[in-house]
Amino acid sequence: MKRFVLLLLLIVALAGFYYRQQIYVRDFRATVTRDGAVEDGAQVFFSMNDDILLENDNPPAYITLLQHDRPVLVPKQLNCIHFFICYAKGEDGIAAGMDDGAKLVSMTPNGAEYRDWSGKTAVVKFH
Repeated sequence: MKRFVLLLLLIVALAGFYYRQQIYVRDFRATVTRDGAVEDGAQVFFSMNDDILLENDNPPAYITLLQHDRPVLVPKQLNCIHFFICYAKGEDGIAAGMDDGAKLVSMTPNGAEYRDWSGKTAVVKFH
C-alpha cells in the first residue's frame, strides 16, 4: 500500500511539473480593484510563469487570462477545483465574452493592470 501511494504521488508530481504552465494556483490574499473599488468575489490564480487568471462568480461573472506580451484572453477550456486550483487546457485562449477589446497595460511580479472591455482600469495586486 505504501508503494502504491508513493507511486501515485510521484505520478502527480511529474504531471504537475509537465503541465506547470497551465496549472493556476489561487492566491487567497490577492485583490482586484476596478476603478479604485475592490471587487467582491474576485479570485486570483497564478501560474509558474507568472500568468494571472481572474475569476469572479458574482454578476457580471467573468473569467480573464492575463499573459505577458499577449492580449487579454478567456481560456478555451478551464477545469477547476473551486477556490483552490485550475487547469487551463492549452496555453492560448480566445478573445471572447465580456473582455473583448480589453488591453493589458502592465504586468509585474507584484500584480498587473489592464483595461477591461468597458474601458475601466482593473488592478490585480499580490500581497
